[in-house]
Amino acid sequence: MVLGFSTILAQLVIIREFLNVFEGNELIIGLIFCTWMILTAAGSAAARKIGFAGTRHGMFLQIRILVLAEGLLPFLVIILLYQLESWLFPPGTEKGLTTILLFCFVLLLPGCFTGGMLFTHLAAGISEITGENRVSASYGWESLGSIVAGVGFSMGLAYLLTTFQLLGLLAVINVVTYLYLGKREESSLAASIVVVCLFAVITVVSIHYENKIRSLHFRNQELVLWQDTPYGNISVTSTGGQYIIYSNSTLLLHTQNFYSEEPVHFALLQHNEPRNVMIVSGGLQPMSAQALKYPSVRSVDYVEINPWLLRAEGLFSDTVPDLRVKVIIKDPREHIKRLKDSYDVIIVNAPDPSSAQLNRYFTREFFIEVKNALRDSGVLEISLSATGNYMNEEALELNGMIVETLRQVFRYVTVIAGERNYYLASDNPVGTDIAARVNAAGITNEYVNPYYLDDDLLRRRSEEILTQIMPLLTCPINTDLSPQAYFIQIRHWIRKSGTSNITTVFIASVLACLMVLLVFILRKRKVALGVFSSSFAGASAEFLLLFLFQVSFGYVYRMLGVIVACYMGGLMAGSMIRAGGNAKKLKHAYFLVQLVLIVLILAVPAFAYGVVGVNALPQVVIQVMLFTLTATIAFATGLIFNMASKLQATDVRHTAGTLYGIDLAGAAAGTILTSVILLPVTGMLWGCVIIAVLLLVSLISFFITFDYAAYR
Repeated sequence: MVLGFSTILAQLVIIREFLNVFEGNELIIGLIFCTWMILTAAGSAAARKIGFAGTRHGMFLQIRILVLAEGLLPFLVIILLYQLESWLFPPGTEKGLTTILLFCFVLLLPGCFTGGMLFTHLAAGISEITGENRVSASYGWESLGSIVAGVGFSMGLAYLLTTFQLLGLLAVINVVTYLYLGKREESSLAASIVVVCLFAVITVVSIHYENKIRSLHFRNQELVLWQDTPYGNISVTSTGGQYIIYSNSTLLLHTQNFYSEEPVHFALLQHNEPRNVMIVSGGLQPMSAQALKYPSVRSVDYVEINPWLLRAEGLFSDTVPDLRVKVIIKDPREHIKRLKDSYDVIIVNAPDPSSAQLNRYFTREFFIEVKNALRDSGVLEISLSATGNYMNEEALELNGMIVETLRQVFRYVTVIAGERNYYLASDNPVGTDIAARVNAAGITNEYVNPYYLDDDLLRRRSEEILTQIMPLLTCPINTDLSPQAYFIQIRHWIRKSGTSNITTVFIASVLACLMVLLVFILRKRKVALGVFSSSFAGASAEFLLLFLFQVSFGYVYRMLGVIVACYMGGLMAGSMIRAGGNAKKLKHAYFLVQLVLIVLILAVPAFAYGVVGVNALPQVVIQVMLFTLTATIAFATGLIFNMASKLQATDVRHTAGTLYGIDLAGAAAGTILTSVILLPVTGMLWGCVIIAVLLLVSLISFFITFDYAAYR
């Protein structure tokens, strides 16, 4: 149980830190899960060759050493993560996919390897002490610890404690376990005292210097605030008299005026008499101040999903808001979903759709919700990164897709090139003559004014952009369940970092290794092939459901621990059920459960399109259904592992090391292939069909070639 708790808590903390350092999206979650499971599988396999020292004392000694390592190594991972990034990369460097993969493998190798060894030794040790096969029970107890860690992390630990305080808690639990396992050995007293003192020093020093360690990520800036929230990390820095706010290291806003002038005035000047305005993020004080320059404005609804972001703004903004300004702490999509004819202008200040969370503000479904919330002459504004005078392939495809998606909903769409490409959409004509309009409105600005902007230049630049993307206006549109804009951003990220060729080689290498593993399994045991394919399917489904939650609700970081806990709970329940009987009955049950798993995998796209896509049920009902589906798929996966441990005709140590390693290898393969290839290339529906076919092939192979004689 301690192993499961330590593993999942460390995993969730490390995922959060990697997302912060690498400006991460959901793909990084998949990469870390994959790396974690591959390395843990390697440790589990290695433990088969590294036995106990011949006595029970030797067994406990090895287990205690591994328990200590599990408590100490997460500290080193986080410290090295920030230190290596500071040493290897100049400030502002965009890290490529290969860089992230290398960081994952190098930093996670020690902890994951020891974790895999620890499971095998624990399962073998418990079985040796009890005199019966306890592999599946060990698997279940590990899952129970994972549940506790996942629920605790999501329900408060992640936000009540800092990263190093969490790791300190983890260290305390592992040290207590170390002492408990050695309580009957008097000779270990001195060593125990040394260990406790060492861990106490490491924990106290790490917590004390936590801010200094994080400051390495923001060189040449003063780190004013670092806050982990349910919606991602928020960092506030100060440099040159300006304050800058980042979310997961992605720039959100700073105190320069033109960052608020452009989005507000480009949008409001399109409307003859804007009265009710909705602004999504971008800075409460600067955005609302610009909107209130218009005499006709009666209300400004500032909608922000993350209340911690507003508190961060309070560090450098003490202006008392106008009574016409209303702050709404809510998911913007949930806010406008049931509104009708409520606003004249809606301004969405979202960064580019580089994640499934951000993609939610660039989809056809969102634009339809916005149109319903707008009055007849209403205007929507969204923006993408500025493209300058040249757009590469990904920029052309992204801008073209967004324009085409907007045109599916609004009659008129145009773009104004500024610090970003601002796209304006309405059922009334929209224009680029900003200088003339601001002059006619009598609005005084520092940047958006006739002295700084030239209407002819704005018009020509708009025409150039639209002309370049015109051939791409027949491309697929961006939707919630087919987030093509997000996938374009992933490809752009890989190409921009110059790592596409190396990454291709890496992925090809992983595929080759997996093929070798499959051949090995086919030659040895068809039971193992069933474990591999079921864990492949289970991990793939878990990632798809995480992705689906993010697409639907936008705060997977808050519920990541709960979703992982649901999955581990299902695994625990499946692995701890007593699966006995003769080989024939067990084979039929094994066959039946794999058939059920195939149906459950195909239920994922059915749930996505039939329930989430329709969006007719309350959020809480959809979430409960999603959690239930996650746990049910995991239950089937755990039950398959349980029965496989009984069908595997080998000694306990070999069974534990082999099946646990194969289980993790299958899960790693499912996570990486689903996140990098299946979902972006084939989509959710066909991706699940491919996974179901893999399960079916494994099932047929097992049924045809099962050797009853080997299990008598």
